[in-house]
Amino acid sequence: MPSSFKLFMGSSWVVLTRPFLELCVWGWDNLPRTLLMDYTNFLASPEGYFYTVICNHKDFQNTTVNHDFKYQYTEAGRMGIISFSIDEVFNAM
Repeated sequence: MPSSFKLFMGSSWVVLTRPFLELCVWGWDNLPRTLLMDYTNFLASPEGYFYTVICNHKDFQNTTVNHDFKYQYTEAGRMGIISFSIDEVFNAM
């Protein structure tokens, strides 16, 4: 991996804006293409690609919101996802 940017990871459940996706698709900057080539061989590339692009690009790095209230669990071979409401999160704190 090149050292010209920092790597970021997050949930694979994301909401992306149209201007950001246009950057990734049309690529007026070289960063999305470079990262796409680098993330090709990553096991969990959706959990890192978008976060790394958005947090390293000067036009988008201050536009992120951490708002993931999902909890994924594995119990006796079963997997599941529990979604929390904002009130449940504050009650748990």
